[in-house]
Amino acid sequence: MKIFSKTYKGISLMELLVVMSIITIVTAITIPTINHYLPSLRFSSSAKVISAKLRQAQEEAITTQIRHGIQFNTTNPTSIDFIKFVAGVPPTITVIENVQLPNNITLTLDPTISGNTNHANSVIFSANGSPDVNGNVSIGFTGFTSKIINISPAGVIKLQ
Repeated sequence: MKIFSKTYKGISLMELLVVMSIITIVTAITIPTINHYLPSLRFSSSAKVISAKLRQAQEEAITTQIRHGIQFNTTNPTSIDFIKFVAGVPPTITVIENVQLPNNITLTLDPTISGNTNHANSVIFSANGSPDVNGNVSIGFTGFTSKIINISPAGVIKLQ
C-alpha cells in the first residue's frame, strides 16, 4: 500500500537555491568574525611556536649530546632559526629549520641574549640542557599586551 501518491527522485532547483542562499548568508556572517580574531590567534601561536622551538632545542641538546639552540632574527621579516653546532675548530653552525613569524610580530630580546658574547641574538643549550644565557624574549603585536618567554639559568622555559 502506497502512502504518498508522488515519488520524488531528487531535489528541485528551488530547494537547491534555498540551501545555497542559507550557506551564503552563514558564510557572510562568519568571515568577518574570523578575520576579527585572526590577529589574536597569530599572536598567540607565534609565542607558542617560539617557546616550543626553545624546548625542542633543549631536548635535542640533551638527547644527542650536541649543542642546539635558537637564533632570533629581530628584523623584518621576523624569524627564528633552529640551529645545531657541529664539532670542529671553530664549530660549524647548521640551520636545521627556519620559522617565519607572521607580519607585524616583533621580538625584543633582553640584553643578555642580544649581547650574547658567543652568539648574538641566540640561546644555545649545552648537553645537560642548560642555556648559555638566561633572560626574556618579548613577543609583541600591535594592539596586544606583549607575551614574555622566560629562560631561567636552570633551563626552565616559561611562557608568561
